Amino acid sequence: SISYEIPVASHVVLTIYGLLGNEIKTLVDKQESSGIKTVVWDATNQINETVGTGVYLYQIQAGKFVQTKNVLLVK
Repeated sequence: SISYEIPVASHVVLTIYGLLGNEIKTLVDKQESSGIKTVVWDATNQINETVGTGVYLYQIQAGKFVQTKNVLLVK
């Protein structure tokens, strides 16, 4: 699961990427109210195929704010 905080209501996009920059799955793409949010990644890609154990990146965009972090997927 990935937790994040939105200080003001805005359009939020949270996407998982492979280490080479390939898009794996978009978990959030919607208008959200302010507050602490949590989204669960079920370790699948856009076509619901299971992805392998390893390091992935997730990027969150909320308004003009953009941040990228690592996530370790362990099965």
